[in-house]
Amino acid sequence: MTTTVNDTPNRTRYRWSTRHKFYAIVLVAAIVPLACFSLWLAFGAERAAVAVLQAQVDSAAAGAADHAGREWFKIRGDVLLLANNEPVAAALTAADPRQPEFLTSIFPTLDEGIRNASFYDAQNRLVWSLTRDPAIDATTFGSRATPIAPSQFIQVTVPIQPVGERALGRLVVGLATRALLPDTGAALLAGGTINAIDGSSGKLLLAPSFPEALVQSGTATVDRELWVVAKRPLEEPPLTIILAARGDAYIEPFRRAARAGIITVLLIAFFVMLLTVALTNRLTRSLTALAQASERISGGDLKTRVNVSSSDETGRVAAAFNTMAESLDSTLQQLATNKSLAAVGSYAAQMSHEVRNALTSIRADLQRAQEEKLTPALSAPLVDRALANVARLDGIITGSLRVARSGAVPQSRLSLATTIEAAVDLTRHEFTARHHTVTFHPLDGDPQVNGNAGALQQVWTNLLLNAAQANGDAVIHLAASADTVDVEIRDNGDGLQTAAFHGRGPFYSTKPSGTGLGLQITRQIIESHQGTLVLESRAGATVARVTLPVVHQ
Repeated sequence: MTTTVNDTPNRTRYRWSTRHKFYAIVLVAAIVPLACFSLWLAFGAERAAVAVLQAQVDSAAAGAADHAGREWFKIRGDVLLLANNEPVAAALTAADPRQPEFLTSIFPTLDEGIRNASFYDAQNRLVWSLTRDPAIDATTFGSRATPIAPSQFIQVTVPIQPVGERALGRLVVGLATRALLPDTGAALLAGGTINAIDGSSGKLLLAPSFPEALVQSGTATVDRELWVVAKRPLEEPPLTIILAARGDAYIEPFRRAARAGIITVLLIAFFVMLLTVALTNRLTRSLTALAQASERISGGDLKTRVNVSSSDETGRVAAAFNTMAESLDSTLQQLATNKSLAAVGSYAAQMSHEVRNALTSIRADLQRAQEEKLTPALSAPLVDRALANVARLDGIITGSLRVARSGAVPQSRLSLATTIEAAVDLTRHEFTARHHTVTFHPLDGDPQVNGNAGALQQVWTNLLLNAAQANGDAVIHLAASADTVDVEIRDNGDGLQTAAFHGRGPFYSTKPSGTGLGLQITRQIIESHQGTLVLESRAGATVARVTLPVVHQ
């Protein structure tokens, strides 16, 4: 039955899957730049607004300075008229200087910005003083009546020096500051406020309408409110025009625009992410199905297939995957069949090898009895050995049937020396026929191992037959340690070729009539007993060392 994996997204989340990588790409390539742009928009808009307002305040302050210059140019003529005229010069040079009638009559007609005038002689003594009537506490500048306080005057000093004569004294004129400035700063800049700083004292000449700290600091934040300030100094008259405007009210529209932009960007980023999620899920759905199908196939479910729902690259990959899965399933089934046949062939070869060894011994004993025509007493050992080989054949066949049915060889605690002695008895005639001997040196204490007696006897028989066929004498030694026992079979025969004990697989043998299964079977039996086999061979000496775990009392 074939299992089909639908291209529906799996709810299991994998770390850094293809879907998550797409999310990360969009996040890094789009969302992060949009977030940075939003921050730049928020902070940049405010900085830009402050810069624009500063430029406007600077321009307004320059306009106010130009206005003050023009007004001073008009007032300066009246000031010079007061200082440089014949009546004043004559009065200052007289022995008894009296205020000229000229000054009394002309002063009220001068520019209303001139609020008072003080005349000093050459010895710096005050001789005359003119002041507008303080009862009239309003004077008209433009169209607005403004009360004037004494602190709102600026003092201007000019020399009294007729043309071509020496200085006779000086004139100090008190000018109303508002006579030089525009009516309000708002006339030059919306929301602006204007003032002037006395050049000699450094104090504000008008009532302050902004924090006095701005006089020294310039543009600054005072009491959490931003003020943008511009200053323009004048040499004549000696004052500095200062114009200030509140920044928060001007910047607020920019902030609102920035907030609206940020919200718009965030909404765009949100919809971009939603669109990315939707498209990525659609794009990776087939890839997820392919990944799930691959995992099922790797787990052994070779009937798994994926739905081919498109003709694009992903659909072609899905179709190729199904073709690959079908081919893999067919190939593995064929391999399983071939492996089963190979296992049957190997099993039959091993059986034939063991049967052949036993039949060889039986035939040798029977031929000897036939050729030598032994008496019953002398032939009895040959008959007994033949019967033992027949019993061994029966044990091999019975054990093989048990393995075939259960898949395991029964093991129990047994004497290692007993299995070796049985193998020596079975193979002794092979050494005798070649005029060689086999000797076994058991230990004083009989080592106990956990195993199958018939299988272990088969191991020793195969190794001893190899030693006999190498045309040499064989000696068997046992060496026990705390946890293991070593069985060493040493012969002085022709030795083994390297290929024989490094193994080229079953059915390879250096003997003309050999099957190549002896060492193969021997290794399998030893490994099934948790033991190891080491072969060392050179001309005139071969050592087979088998190490098995011992069973403690």
